[in-house]
Amino acid sequence: MEPVYMDTDDTQKLAAEPLPFARSYQLEALEKALKQNTVLLLETGSGKTLVAIMLLRSYAHLLRKPSPFIAVFLVPQVVLVHQQAEAVESHTDLIVGKYCGEMGVDFRDAASWKQRLQKHEVLVMTPQILLDGLRHSFIKLDLIKVLIFDECHHASGKHPYACILTEFYHRQLSFGNCNLPRIFGMTASPIKSKGAKSEPTYWPKITELENMMHSKVYTCVSESVLAKFIPFSTPKFKFYEHTGVPNAVHVSLAEKLKILKAKYECHLKQSDLIDSAVESTSKKISKMHSTLMYCLDELGVWPAFKAAEVLSCPKSNFLSRGKSDAFGENIVKEFNLEASQTFDNCIRTGLLTTKIFCLVDSLLEYRYFKPAPRCVIDEEREICTLLLPKSCPIETICVQGNIKTLKQKACLEACKQLHKIGALTDNLVPDCVEEEAVVKEVGNVPYDDEQPMYYPPELVSQGSKESKGTYYFYLIELNQNFDSDIPVHNIILLMRSELESNILSLDFDFELDRGRLTVKLKYIGEIDLTPEMVLICRKFLIALFKVLVDRNLNELEEILNGLQLSNDPEIDYLLLPSMGSCQKPSIDWNSIISILFSHENAWKYHVNSPLKDCTRTMWTKNGQVCKCMLQNSLVYTPHNGEVYCIEGISDHLDGRSLLKLKNGDYTSYKEYYKDKYDIELLFDQELLLRGRHIFPLHYYLLRCRQHKGKDSQNAYVELPPELCCIKMSPISISTFYSFTFVPSIMHRIESLLIAVNLKKMHLDHCTQNVVIPTIKVLEAITTKKCQEKFHLESLETLGDSFLKYAASQLLFKTYQKHHEGFLSIKKDKLISNDTLCKLGCDCKLPGFIRNESFDPKNWMVPGDASGNYSLREDFISNARSLYITRRRKLKKKKVADVVEALVGAYLSAGGEIAALLFLNWIGIKVDFFNTPYEPQFQVKPEDHIEIRHLESLLNYSFRDPSLLLEALTHGSYMLPEIPRCYQRLEFLGDAVLDYLITEYLYGKYPEISPGLLTEMRSASVNNDCYARSAVREGLHKHILYTSQKLDKDIGFAVKCCENYSSESTFGWESEISFPKVLGDVMESLAGAIFVDSGYNKDVVFRSIRPLLEPLVTLETLRLNPTKELNELCQIKHFKKKNPFVPLNNGMSSVTVEVKANGVKFKHTSTAANKKTAEKLASKEVLRVLKEKFNI
Repeated sequence: MEPVYMDTDDTQKLAAEPLPFARSYQLEALEKALKQNTVLLLETGSGKTLVAIMLLRSYAHLLRKPSPFIAVFLVPQVVLVHQQAEAVESHTDLIVGKYCGEMGVDFRDAASWKQRLQKHEVLVMTPQILLDGLRHSFIKLDLIKVLIFDECHHASGKHPYACILTEFYHRQLSFGNCNLPRIFGMTASPIKSKGAKSEPTYWPKITELENMMHSKVYTCVSESVLAKFIPFSTPKFKFYEHTGVPNAVHVSLAEKLKILKAKYECHLKQSDLIDSAVESTSKKISKMHSTLMYCLDELGVWPAFKAAEVLSCPKSNFLSRGKSDAFGENIVKEFNLEASQTFDNCIRTGLLTTKIFCLVDSLLEYRYFKPAPRCVIDEEREICTLLLPKSCPIETICVQGNIKTLKQKACLEACKQLHKIGALTDNLVPDCVEEEAVVKEVGNVPYDDEQPMYYPPELVSQGSKESKGTYYFYLIELNQNFDSDIPVHNIILLMRSELESNILSLDFDFELDRGRLTVKLKYIGEIDLTPEMVLICRKFLIALFKVLVDRNLNELEEILNGLQLSNDPEIDYLLLPSMGSCQKPSIDWNSIISILFSHENAWKYHVNSPLKDCTRTMWTKNGQVCKCMLQNSLVYTPHNGEVYCIEGISDHLDGRSLLKLKNGDYTSYKEYYKDKYDIELLFDQELLLRGRHIFPLHYYLLRCRQHKGKDSQNAYVELPPELCCIKMSPISISTFYSFTFVPSIMHRIESLLIAVNLKKMHLDHCTQNVVIPTIKVLEAITTKKCQEKFHLESLETLGDSFLKYAASQLLFKTYQKHHEGFLSIKKDKLISNDTLCKLGCDCKLPGFIRNESFDPKNWMVPGDASGNYSLREDFISNARSLYITRRRKLKKKKVADVVEALVGAYLSAGGEIAALLFLNWIGIKVDFFNTPYEPQFQVKPEDHIEIRHLESLLNYSFRDPSLLLEALTHGSYMLPEIPRCYQRLEFLGDAVLDYLITEYLYGKYPEISPGLLTEMRSASVNNDCYARSAVREGLHKHILYTSQKLDKDIGFAVKCCENYSSESTFGWESEISFPKVLGDVMESLAGAIFVDSGYNKDVVFRSIRPLLEPLVTLETLRLNPTKELNELCQIKHFKKKNPFVPLNNGMSSVTVEVKANGVKFKHTSTAANKKTAEKLASKEVLRVLKEKFNI
C-alpha cells in the first residue's frame, strides 16, 4: 500500500501526543510552532531543544521512510551535532543522521547523498554542509519539511544560516513556492552582540531576525512561569577597597617593563624583518606589555609573573595569530621571558592586590563541591591555618603575618606547596586536569586501521631452481571415527622447516555430518627431492585444488605449462597422497603423476592390456582407452562443463538402459542426451561409467557443525564413456575426498606457526622459565569473528582484570598522597584501549591477529603463482622477520582486546610473573614491590568504629586499624582528625575483587564458553551484588557519613533487601538501584585488608568470599534481562525499538517495545537510573514473550 503524505499547512493533522514531562510554556511554544514559522526566545536551560523535538514528533508521520521528505536540524558547532542528535534519538523513533566536517567524509558525491536521504529521516548537521548540498542540488529545499536553526541569532551577514535563507528560502518564497519547510529557530539572545544594546536599537535587531527567518519571535509571557521550572541565579556582590602593590614596587616594575619594551622595539627596527612583520611583532609586544601591566595593576606581582612565564613558554600558542614569522614570535617570547625574570626578583614578597583577596574569599565560600578548604585564624597570634580537603595531598598550611592579608597569604602558600609537589601544574591547574588532557591526547593519536596479515616464515623459502631440496617429512593421520562408503587416506606434509614439538603434540577434531575425524601430526624423517620432482608435486597440488575449488579446467593447462620454480620468496611446502602403513608411509607417486596423463603416453606404457582384447577397451573423448585407465580417474564432460571422479564401471547399464527423470517418467540414456544436449550416442552398447560429483570444500573447525550436504546417492551419476575426457589417471576418489580436509588442516598449522612466532618474538626480549602453550597464544589472537571453537573472550576477561589489578596496585603504592580521581585518570591513561592499541602496534601485534572467518576456497595453494596474494618480508625485530600477504581493516578496540587476551594467556599458563614479563615487554612497567603504607590518621580508630566486631565479621585482625576506619569513612564525614575517606581504598579494592573473582571463575570452569564466563563475571562483580552483601552482613550500620540524602537512600535499600531471598546475592534480581556507597564499602574493605596484609590477595579472598557467598554457579546464573531480550530478538527475528527514556523528577522511565510476529509487546518501568529501569522493563517484556510463544 502506497503511503499517503499529508499537507503540512493543515495543523490539525500535525497534532502529536506531547511528551509527558513537557512544561506548560513548552507546550505553548509547540502550539505556536505548529501554526507558523517561529523563533523561540528562552533562557539557557529552559528546554528549547525539547520543543524542537516535539515539533519533529508532530511531523514524524510525514518523514518516515519510504517518504522522500526529511527534517534538518542545524547547529553552529560540531560538538552540538552529536549532542542534539542524541537528544532527538532519545525522544523519537526517527532515524537520525549526523553530518559535520570533522567526519572526514566527502559530501560532494551525489550518489552518496541520495543514499543518505533514502536512509535518514532527520539530518543533524552544521549549516555549511546543508548550504553546499543546496548549492550543488544534492538536497532540494522542497523535500525538507522542518528546518530547525539552533542559536539562530547567527543568521546575519555571510553566516551559512543567512546564506541558506537568502539564497534559497527567500528566493523560493518570492517565486510563490508554497512547499517550503516549517522554520523553527532557537536562541537565548535575539541579537548577536558582545556589548550591551540600548532599547531603541534592540527592537530593530529583533525585526531584522524575524525578517531573515521569515518567522515571529515567541517567548514566555511571564518570567514567573519560567521561575517555577528553572533555578535563576541570584547575583551576589562582593565589595572591596582596591589596594594595589606598594607604590615603590609598582613604579620600579613599571619603569623596568617600559625600558624592556623600548629595548625590543629598537631591536625590531634594526632587524631584517619586512615592514609588515615588524609592525605586527611591535603590536604584539605592545599588547604583551599592556597585559602584564594590567596583571600588575589589578592582580599583583605573582599573577603577573605567572602570566609572563606562560607567555614565554616554547609550547605557548597565544602568539600564533598575525603576520609575524617564527623569528618575530621568538622575539615576543624573549620579551616575556625577560619580563618574567623581572617579576621573579620581587616575587619573594608574595604581593597580591585586594582583588585577589576578594576572589579567594569567594572561592572559599563556594559550596557546590564538597569538601572545601577551611581557614582558622588566630587573631591574637596573627596565625592562619588552612585546612585542606581529605583528598588533598597536603593537609594543612600554617602562615603568620599581617591580619589583613593572612588568608590570602595562606592560600598563596598552599598554591606554592601544591605546585612544588606537582599537585598544581606550572599553569596553576590541578594535576588531574593535565592528566585528563594527556589521556585525551593519547586517544587522538592517529591510527591506521589498515593492518598487515602475517604469514609464517616456516612455510616460505627462497626458491631454488637448481639444487636438490631437503624436506622434513610429516604424516598427517586422518582417523575416521564413523562409517562411510568413501574411506580417507593419510596425507604427507613436506616442509623446509622443522615443526616444534608442541605443535606435533596437538590433535584436533573435525565435525562432519556423520561423525568426527581426528587429525594427528607425526614426524617421519627427512627426504630429498630434485627440482623436477618438486615441480611435478606442485602441479599435482595446484591441479587438485583447481578441481576442488573452481570445478573448472579451462585455464588449468595454461597454468601448469607456465609453472616454474623461482628464486624469489614463495610458499614452499608440499602436500602429497600417502600409501603404506602409518609406521612406514611413502609417497603415492602414481597418483601424483596422474596429472601428466595423455592418451598417447597412456597406451605407450600400458603393457598389461593389449588392444586386441576389445573387452578391456572403451571409447572416450580421448579416443580408445583401457578400462583400467577410466577406473579411478578424473574426467571432464564438455557437454555440461562438469568434472567427475570415476569410481568404477557399471555392471549392466549402457546407453539403451532406462533413466528415471525428476518428474517420474522414464527414458533411455541415449534419448535423454539427444533431447537435452542434442548429442547422438555412437557407442550406446558401451557400459556406463559410475561418476561422482566433486566434493564441496568446508571449513571443519567452525563452532557450528556443517549443514548436511547432498545425499550420497544423489552425488553419483552414470556417464557414457564417449562423452568423457580423461584429465587425471590413475587417482582415486578417496584421494580427492581426503584432500578436501587439507585447507582446514593447513589453516590450523599456519595459525599455530603464527602463534609460535609471536612467542619467539616475546622471548627475544625477555627470558622466562615457564613454557606458554602455543594453543593458548593462538586462542588469545583469535577473535570471535573467526567463528572457531575457541576465541579470545575468556582470556581477554582474565587479562583485563589482571591489568586493572596490576595498574591499580602500582598507582596506589606510587602516589600515596594523591586522591582517587587522580589515580583513576592515571589508570585510564596506563591501560586504556587507546594506550593498549598503541603499545600493541609498537610491538607489531596487529599482524598476528586472526580476525576473519576462514574460507577454504581462499586458501593459498603452495606454488600457485596465479593466486591474488604476494609475499613481502617484514622485519619485526633485528633478527626475526615474517611475511605480509595482504592488509585488512582492524579496529583499535580489537588490538586492545588481543593485548588483554595475551596478558590472560601468559597469566593462565605461567602465573603472575609471566604476565608481568609480558606487560614489561609491551611497555607497561609494573612490579609488585612491597611499599610500606604511610598512616594518615592521627586518631584512635576505636573511638569511631567497632573494631573487634568488624574484625570478627571479616575474619581478619588488622595490624593497622586506621585502615579499617579509612575504609568506612564516607566523603561527607567532615572531621579534621579523619583526613581521608574510603575512595583510595575503594579504587584499589575494586581492582583486587574484580581480579580475584575473575581468576576464581576462570579456574573453576575451564571448559565453559567464553561468553558464559563473561556473563558469570558480570553477575558476580557489580554494585548490586556487593551492596546486597553489605546490607545482609550489616556493614551499612558501620559506615561513617553525615549526608541526609545518603541516610534516606540507605534506609530505603535496606527495607527493599528484606523482601529478597537471603540465599542469593548475585544476578539481576534487584528491582532498585542500590546506593553506590554500599558497594564501594565492600571494595574499600577489600582494599584495606589487601594493604594491611602486605598486599596478599589470597588473604583478601579468604576474608571477603564468605560475605559474598553463595557465589554464582552455572546452575544459578541468570542473564541480564536486557541482554537476554536482545539475544532473543536476534534469534527469533523480533524487532526491538530503541528504549524510550524520559526523565521525571530525577527518575528514569524506560519504555521497551518489541514487535513479534506482527504483535507489539510494550512495558514501561521507572527507577532511579536508566539502567535499572531498562532492566525491569526488559524483564517484563521477556516474561510475556516467553509465555506467548512457549519459549
